[in-house]
This record gives sequence, C-alpha cells and structure tokens, in this order.
Amino acid sequence: MKKKKKKGRRKKKKKKKRKKKKKKHLKKKKDEKKKKKKMKKKKDEKKKKKKKKKKKRKK
Repeated sequence: MKKKKKKGRRKKKKKKKRKKKKKKHLKKKKDEKKKKKKMKKKKDEKKKKKKKKKKKRKK
C-alpha cells in the first residue's frame, strides 16, 4: 500500500515538470519572465496582507 501511494505522488510531480517544459518551449524573453516574477511577488504580498486582515476580523 505504501509503495502505491509513493507512485501516485511521483506521477503528480512529473505532471508539474511537464507544465514547466511547455513554458520553456514558448521561449519567452528573460526580461518578460523577470517582470512576471516581480508582478507575482507583488500579488503574493497583497494576498498575504488580505489574509492577515481576514484573520484579524475573525478574531
């Protein structure tokens, strides 16, 4: 049973890797990737702030 569970986890990891490879095939410019990463970081920071506010409201 334990071995079967591990195989399932490995399959999920492979799917994630395939998605990353597809992004590489598009050959986007490095500058565009950097800008998107910065935008994602800003969005993540905003999400964290919103989550903190929600937690305070619940308390």
